[in-house]
Amino acid sequence: MLERKLGACKYVLAEYGNVKRITMPAGRNHLLYITTSGSFDHNKVVRKVRSFR
Repeated sequence: MLERKLGACKYVLAEYGNVKRITMPAGRNHLLYITTSGSFDHNKVVRKVRSFR
């Protein structure tokens, strides 16, 4: 319902003390769930995964 107002979700990032958790939509019925170390630049992962589309 909010997607019409906000636009489609690109990714969600949760950052903890030691890890980062990235969740991205993969098609209409799937999610891609990625974890990295806390110090890793998450933008590199997001750019790389989005380039596969």
